[in-house]
Amino acid sequence: MMMQESKLPSLILLDQGVHAGFIDDDIRAIGLLPLRLASEEIPEKLAWLRSRNIRGIYCLSEASKFRERELAVALDLPPLPEAVLETGRNKRLLHERLVEADFRYYSISASSSLPEPPLAFPFIVKPSSGYASAGVRLVKNRAEYLKAVSKIKLMNRMLFDRYANEVSGVLCEEYLDGPEVSIDAIVVNGNVRVFGVCTREYAGEDNFQDYAYFMNVQNLERYSAELQPIITKALDVLGYVSGPVHVELRKSGRTGRWHILDLAFRVGGMGYIGELIRGVTGVEYNRLAIRAWLGDLSEPELRGIRASRNNYGLVFVPAAGKGGIVKSYLGREYLQSEKAVKYFCFPKAEGERYVVYPDGTEYLAVIIGIAETEPEVMRLYNELSKKVGVIYA
Repeated sequence: MMMQESKLPSLILLDQGVHAGFIDDDIRAIGLLPLRLASEEIPEKLAWLRSRNIRGIYCLSEASKFRERELAVALDLPPLPEAVLETGRNKRLLHERLVEADFRYYSISASSSLPEPPLAFPFIVKPSSGYASAGVRLVKNRAEYLKAVSKIKLMNRMLFDRYANEVSGVLCEEYLDGPEVSIDAIVVNGNVRVFGVCTREYAGEDNFQDYAYFMNVQNLERYSAELQPIITKALDVLGYVSGPVHVELRKSGRTGRWHILDLAFRVGGMGYIGELIRGVTGVEYNRLAIRAWLGDLSEPELRGIRASRNNYGLVFVPAAGKGGIVKSYLGREYLQSEKAVKYFCFPKAEGERYVVYPDGTEYLAVIIGIAETEPEVMRLYNELSKKVGVIYA
């Protein structure tokens, strides 16, 4: 007989909000009780949490990874080492540790005056310690450079400094003109297994958070063998041993080399990429990621997992515009009736406010679509781009 749910050990799901409701079912499927918790609730609930059987803390929000560590320490749970976590959050440190040849970058500290453009245009400007794609901008001239740096410094002060030791700066990087992919992989005792490879489309250069991830098994087979050794070497350098990892890489047309642009110790897209992997390949990726994070996944089991589907899929994040108070959403009826749409979430209700870059990092919506053919997924993408949106009051 199964243990009564009230007696199950709990897994704290930190700062997940209303996102990815399927994660709760994945947590239950591995024998744990999901406990969603917001950071602001921690002080008043800490004593209560200490009285419960807490198996671990799981955080899919990049902005909250330091809070995850703080809470683990407070509850006497094994935390991710601070030095490892810092390299995952601080992109300047990441570049320094990886020592990637032929990749040009320049760091501007939080306290320094603004230098003249340090690289030849066009180049990338982004927060040194940030939240995934928030603040990332391709700048083509001096005016765009100055505007992007000013926005990032504002965003750092408002959002990131406490959890980056108050040294959040600006990173300027060479623009790599080759293909970009994002990788989601599981690590067990240093052994890396890639389960998801996504290509990416952006809604605009002002806000790299508005995007679509595309996934299929063919890209998994195409890129895994080439990129898995690069990721394995990077994680070995950084000291990350077990758990999920999300890596953004882009190839240089100038040198032909792949470079790691971003690396995070979590499932991509607040867990949505894990659900995309399930829809495309049949692999229960979110469950594997949680078990690896908790140290419950063995190397033989990791090696033995096989795909059972061969679908095409996307995660779509529509453009949020300038933000504001929601008057109404566009496309709800379409999302409910479209068979290829497997999941969608509008985090804010009508009458609530969206705070978008550079003042915040909130998503307008997240939509997962799965189809049997690539043309069907592209049809869905085109229709989502036209039909889903928001009207602000």
